[in-house]
Amino acid sequence: MTDGVWIIGAGGHAKVAIAIADSMGLSVSGLYDDDPARQGATVLGRPVMGPPPDLDWWRAIPRRAFIAIGDNRVRKAKAALFPAQWVTLRHATAWMHGSVALGPGAMVCAGAMVQPEASVGTHSIVNTGVIVEHDCRIGDFTHVAGGAVLAGACRLGHHCFIGAGATILPGVTIGDNVTVGAGAAVVGDVPAGLTVMGVPARAKS
Repeated sequence: MTDGVWIIGAGGHAKVAIAIADSMGLSVSGLYDDDPARQGATVLGRPVMGPPPDLDWWRAIPRRAFIAIGDNRVRKAKAALFPAQWVTLRHATAWMHGSVALGPGAMVCAGAMVQPEASVGTHSIVNTGVIVEHDCRIGDFTHVAGGAVLAGACRLGHHCFIGAGATILPGVTIGDNVTVGAGAAVVGDVPAGLTVMGVPARAKS
């Protein structure tokens, strides 16, 4: 196993991932990005490298890695492309009860609070200052943006995006592939595939 954590992606989300790793005392060995404009640069002092066409270089040595890409669909595609021991990142200032379950590759950012018996799915993001109350379930490859509040026993499906500052009321179930607009208040269940906005949140026409 190689020393240190490798970050896949070198955009703004990678800066957050590095900051969390630093807060945990984890060493970040470097970053990989397929955008030639980013290759050869550094992100918070770590070098950005571009992967060659053949991924045997990655598979040859077991790696610890984290996918620092905010887009759920792209993050899922990279998870399938880059086999790794996926690291879970939790900022030192985040509060999380010992009964919380975090899936591989999940991220809990600075100032977040995750209450008892909640769970966060594989490669999902609980962003800065998010509140996840007791018994909430967050599916895989879902992104809860900064300042959002999930009240008790909410259920979020896979591949959802919950906008910054949104509030999900207690017991609400949100289906897969749902987008909730920034600042929205979701007061009832949302079927899969919808985009909802406003207070109270309604389907986008």
